[in-house]
Amino acid sequence: MEDLIEYIVKRKAGGKSLVVKGIATGVCVTAVIATLLLFKTWLLIATVVLIVVTKFVYDYYDCEYEYSLMGHGRDAKLNIDRILGRKYRKNMISVVSSDIRNFDIMEAHVFDGYRERGVRIFDFSANDSMVGQTYALLIKYNNDDALLYITPNDRLINAFKNN
Repeated sequence: MEDLIEYIVKRKAGGKSLVVKGIATGVCVTAVIATLLLFKTWLLIATVVLIVVTKFVYDYYDCEYEYSLMGHGRDAKLNIDRILGRKYRKNMISVVSSDIRNFDIMEAHVFDGYRERGVRIFDFSANDSMVGQTYALLIKYNNDDALLYITPNDRLINAFKNN
């Protein structure tokens, strides 16, 4: 078994992100046109600020998740990092293999009772069925149960099933 398996999935943008990006772009275009027509100093400064804010909005909604499984057996550790705009990285969660109680496709009925109970859900999946099947991990999190949604590749699936 491999000591390190890494996989990156791009999260599909939802409807909310398209609306926010559209509004930000529309406001920027309007500000640029107003600046070119009126050419006021305060309007130029406001336009530059709006362009910078719009860049951050686009970076925020350009999201990828990197799954890193290090080690093997009961000592394996899964790290999930969120990458925004292909440059800002933040570790979202780390799970030791011994804290994983179940691993199956997200729609499996074994997780229904946990969803009904209202356990915490972490969605780090691609949110896109074209990328691959979304799986759920039932994990121990802060002395309680939690569901972790991911979109793993075949190597990660085999590693989880063999642990």
